[in-house]
Amino acid sequence: MSIRNTMAGRVISLVTMTVAAFAMAATAPAHAASNDDGPTGFGILVFHGSDIRQYSLTCLPDGGQHPDPSAACDQLRKADGNLLTLRPGADPSCKAPETDPVDVEIMGTWNGIITVFNERYPNPACAEASAGLVVPIH
Repeated sequence: MSIRNTMAGRVISLVTMTVAAFAMAATAPAHAASNDDGPTGFGILVFHGSDIRQYSLTCLPDGGQHPDPSAACDQLRKADGNLLTLRPGADPSCKAPETDPVDVEIMGTWNGIITVFNERYPNPACAEASAGLVVPIH
């Protein structure tokens, strides 16, 4: 049984992400040229089959364990940190039946405001089309 299939596993993952997000927020330096109200940093979990991956992402300065923090932070800045823009969109792959789901959990802060995002994509192509810059799918 994988960790993502147990309620205890989900609670542990959310607790881990919460602790990581607050640790990132506490250590993220402020950006002098920004109008932000506080630190920005996220813990990102990707569940695909039995594969579970975890990333950290900080913006201003862009960094963390994310494979492309600059692109991810640029997308978030364009959306003013609104993680709802990562929901499945009009891409045809998102209209397909759920055959190979990808679950994503993001928790952290945007300009000092706590934000949480949970989404199930029906397949990796939909996840990549919807959230690929912020959420590393492959």
